[in-house]
Amino acid sequence: VVSGTENATDFNQFLLPDYTRRKEFETVSKQTKTTLSTVLSHKFNAKHYIRTGAYVNFLNFDFTQGSYQLAEEQFRQELDQTGQTQTVDGFFQWQYRPTSRVTFNLGAHGLAMLLNNRVSLEPRASLRYAHNPKHAFSIGYGLHGQIPTLGVYFVKDVEGQLLNPDLDIQKSHHLVFSYDYSPVKNLRLKSELYYQRLFNIGVERDKTSSFSLLNEIDGIAFRELNNSGLGRNYGLEFTAEQFLTRGLYFLASVSLYRSEYRGSDEEWRSSRFDGKFATSFTAGKEWDWSRKGKNRSFGVNIKLLGTGGQKATPIDLTASIARGETVYIDDQAFTNQQPAYFRLDTGFRLKRNYKHLTTTVSLDIQNTTNRANYGGEFYNPFTQKVESWSQGPLIPVLAYRLEF
Repeated sequence: VVSGTENATDFNQFLLPDYTRRKEFETVSKQTKTTLSTVLSHKFNAKHYIRTGAYVNFLNFDFTQGSYQLAEEQFRQELDQTGQTQTVDGFFQWQYRPTSRVTFNLGAHGLAMLLNNRVSLEPRASLRYAHNPKHAFSIGYGLHGQIPTLGVYFVKDVEGQLLNPDLDIQKSHHLVFSYDYSPVKNLRLKSELYYQRLFNIGVERDKTSSFSLLNEIDGIAFRELNNSGLGRNYGLEFTAEQFLTRGLYFLASVSLYRSEYRGSDEEWRSSRFDGKFATSFTAGKEWDWSRKGKNRSFGVNIKLLGTGGQKATPIDLTASIARGETVYIDDQAFTNQQPAYFRLDTGFRLKRNYKHLTTTVSLDIQNTTNRANYGGEFYNPFTQKVESWSQGPLIPVLAYRLEF
């Protein structure tokens, strides 16, 4: 399997007196992944089943990043790194069903990063009890590892020495309790209580600050890091799902949660993503539109999202004016609650089935109401004010698909 991603941010909003734009920040991250995998499964009998396998990922990357240096009055390239590395995943799972009501899963997962020879061994287990076809309870635990953004391993100091070559794999303990209820056919109600304890998180080394890799969303942090950071996520989620019945389906969910972290200053704070609630509703309807020997169907779907606003760090206006660039109040990190986020997406689809071919014409309208959701704020040195920006407007996507 081969896959690839490319993410880029180009910030050049400031208009200079000569009507040219000053490039403030630019980052490009390109990664391709080639995966070789092998999986073996075997069912001994109705009670015992095992599954084991391994994945080898060959990663190629190209990272560039630069920013405008106010003191030098010029744009400086801070990172330009290409290369390749590999990761290896292995797993084993044993499923045991002593009765038709009880299902027990026990397993382990291993993750190895060959860039700096870091290894994570992760036990996992779950137990499900189905009291009857309508009611089921389950509990699960797992240790999960995640490799930080590869770019942080190639950050260098002014002398060209790597700052974070030995950064470890970030890890988290996951504990989940859930209850499933199916009152009628094709309808499922589910409630889930969860807790995640994150550790080995990248925070600043030899400096007391509120910084944590958990809050990074744009670019690569040019900081010297160690793995002493912590985090925790916990919450309660409710889901109602109607499976496709007479051409109609829907999925609704409500989540109440908290997301917190601890930097090298050892103070617990809300993380950037501590919106406290998230809701979603997805529904669709499909009609048979066959006429005069033409096998056709027409479908409509909607998706409504609503989440609490992300947290932001206040900007120190006085210090920003003095320095001519955005200065944040570090000891008040992520104390500002941004406005809530809402978005409606709609879609329309016309499908026609031929003898050896299926064609689909679709129109997806993202942010159908053209809502200007709040994106964030920054200091504008030309107006000497803190200004805000909005996220993407209405985006129509027209597609035509052929399936042979």
